[in-house]
Amino acid sequence: MSLLDHQNNSIATFCEVTGCDINKAKTVLESVNWNIESAVSLYYEEEHVNVDTGINDVITDESHIGNGLATDYSYNVVSDRRSDNENRNTNDFQDNKSESINKFNQFMKIFMTICGTGLAAFLTFFKSMFCFPEDSSERRSNNSNRGGTHINNATRSSVTPTQIEQIVQDRRIREEQDIEYMRSLNLDSMKQEKANKKKKMKELLNERRIRHRAEIESEVNDKIDDSRSRVCVKNSAGKKFHRDFSKNDKACKIYKWIDSLGLEKSNFISDRFSLRLPHSKSIEIDESYLGKDITIEELGLFPSALLLINNIEEDSNDEKKTTY
Repeated sequence: MSLLDHQNNSIATFCEVTGCDINKAKTVLESVNWNIESAVSLYYEEEHVNVDTGINDVITDESHIGNGLATDYSYNVVSDRRSDNENRNTNDFQDNKSESINKFNQFMKIFMTICGTGLAAFLTFFKSMFCFPEDSSERRSNNSNRGGTHINNATRSSVTPTQIEQIVQDRRIREEQDIEYMRSLNLDSMKQEKANKKKKMKELLNERRIRHRAEIESEVNDKIDDSRSRVCVKNSAGKKFHRDFSKNDKACKIYKWIDSLGLEKSNFISDRFSLRLPHSKSIEIDESYLGKDITIEELGLFPSALLLINNIEEDSNDEKKTTY
């Protein structure tokens, strides 16, 4: 609504409430910046002042006529008339003011209703433009079950079937990419976990071999007697290692001795290995012997024996725990 239309409506409302002419209404409204409530209040205050002025003039004229008794009587009559006029004007002012407020409230209610309707229509239009259906395949299934191909007119006007198909395809591609990304993260995590585990096992193995070397070097086999057993161990490259043991020594000492030699990479001894007889698998000394009390003589390795190093390849699916 333009400013001119607003002013014309205010003038019409003011004239309807007060009953004055257009010029008077325009003058009063301009003096209060076109506030209709203030204008009505100001108008009735001015009318009240004019009435008081007219009554005072009547009293002045009548005071020159007659004697003092007539003057008193006229004064009483005029006072009563003025009191009645004041009460009537006050009541009229209150009634007109209430009526103006009621009209203004009705106007605001109508205005708010129009605004609410317009906002609801705008939201409906916005929803129809930017809200897509949940799944085009599900919609097609529901339409086929109803035996028709009816589609909501608002949706049809805003989103075409081609666009719906493209949206579904894009969503499927994103889901596949997310799944592939999560799979890649899991693989990387598993690889990192495996590498950390292997590194930890390597550190534990080196610590064990260092302890075995210290234990072997602390023993001095300078006695030569009938209880001595000569043990020869050969690796995969043909290199031989010789050492004397007592026949009463535990067989695990031979394993500890070869295990300590694994600190040198040139000895070609893997992290996991076993010791076997050249042409028999009846005897195989591995890390499980570290917890056994079987002696060299009991294994038949006295007075001498030749053993071969059998390197065991790492099995990623079943890694054996290192024994101390």
